[in-house]
Amino acid sequence: MQNAFKYLKEMFHRWLTEFGEVHLAVRYSDNTKLGTRGFTTAEKEKGIILYFDKSNHAHLTWSATGDLQVVLSFGSQQENCFICRSDIVGVYTITGGLSVQRLAEEGPPQEVCKNVVRMTDYIARRKK
Repeated sequence: MQNAFKYLKEMFHRWLTEFGEVHLAVRYSDNTKLGTRGFTTAEKEKGIILYFDKSNHAHLTWSATGDLQVVLSFGSQQENCFICRSDIVGVYTITGGLSVQRLAEEGPPQEVCKNVVRMTDYIARRKK
């Protein structure tokens, strides 16, 4: 499982660098905190897509276990966010048209699912 998070982190940074944007599909749990903003009722049910570009975040750090800490802008408001690794469902880029789903049994919101490559398939292809 640790390798899956290594690849997820690698894809996140690679796509942010190459395409200038990346999205994280995140499901709701009490472990993930979006500053004082929190999750809306709809987001608690369906999850949230967090958008990252080169200018809307600061102090982005990944823990050794795959948790993400970042100051992320929501409009004009900046929020201290903690995203628990188990709540990260997938990472994708619209510009690059690429997606990676973290676990086979978990799916990101519908609009993300069109071009999802399962993380296990990605790792298997990469090892060949």
